Amino acid sequence: MDKLKPILAQKFWILFSVALIMPPVGYFMTKGKLADEINDRKTKLESAFTGIPAGTGVPNDSWSKALNDINEKQRLHNRRANQELWAKQHERMFWPKDITPIMAKVEYFKDLTEEQKGGQVLYKYPLSYQSQLRALWEIVDPLDDGVNFRDSDKRRKVAFPMSDLHFSNNMLVTNFEPKFSEIWAAQEDIWLQTELLNAIKRLNANSISQGDAFVKKLDKIQLFGNSYFGIAGSAAHHLVFENILVRRAELRFGSKMEIFDSFCKIHPLLKDDHFLNPKEEDDDPYESSQLTAMIANKSGIYAVYSMREVF
Repeated sequence: MDKLKPILAQKFWILFSVALIMPPVGYFMTKGKLADEINDRKTKLESAFTGIPAGTGVPNDSWSKALNDINEKQRLHNRRANQELWAKQHERMFWPKDITPIMAKVEYFKDLTEEQKGGQVLYKYPLSYQSQLRALWEIVDPLDDGVNFRDSDKRRKVAFPMSDLHFSNNMLVTNFEPKFSEIWAAQEDIWLQTELLNAIKRLNANSISQGDAFVKKLDKIQLFGNSYFGIAGSAAHHLVFENILVRRAELRFGSKMEIFDSFCKIHPLLKDDHFLNPKEEDDDPYESSQLTAMIANKSGIYAVYSMREVF
């Protein structure tokens, strides 16, 4: 032990020297192994990347061409569908008899020149407008409304005042001089309402009177967006529906599924905001919206029933 005392007296410096030497020794010992592992992984990654095809000779080009062909076929299909829809709509674009030969040669929503007898149309159309409204109202076999009375031999099925039609007040003004755009708009209103009211007429075809009619009452026909609505049921429905449609502009009615989706969104609003009583029968599978609606727009005529069924 006495011999070790001089060494133990210098133990601090001995340990310090060892600690000083170990990091560089450990670094150089591991550097070679770490470098080898890095190089090995780099080589494997480079090999993996070089194994990826450069893009020549792969089916990408043919896929793009096939996709373009599908898109072109779809475009042609949509064009044919639009042409077929236009043809069906065009068949229903009628005019008053005294201007039918003139309007049959005119493009949709275009003005007429004097050579096309445009002056006659501007003069004659307002004169026939009232009689067109009368014929439109008569479609559903309405009850007398206190102002307009029907022949005694006519059936009376639907409570529907003539004033609840959607019409142009200007066309009823004496000596009114319309523009062609106003004539087109007024007649388009008549076309769409004709289809809507004919749908109600078909629903009530087997009835004799209001008592056995499926649609007994029709509230005012209103235009919301590009769709005409005729709502049957409670007298409160009209104001409630108008309130909802004004506040919820995102609702869409351009197809069967859009209408179904919109009425599913409307139903909780009827309950929560307007206190609808949704119960009809105890064994009903769904809550009732307590209304029947007819919707007419350029995509078609739709009937909506109390449980959001759309036909």
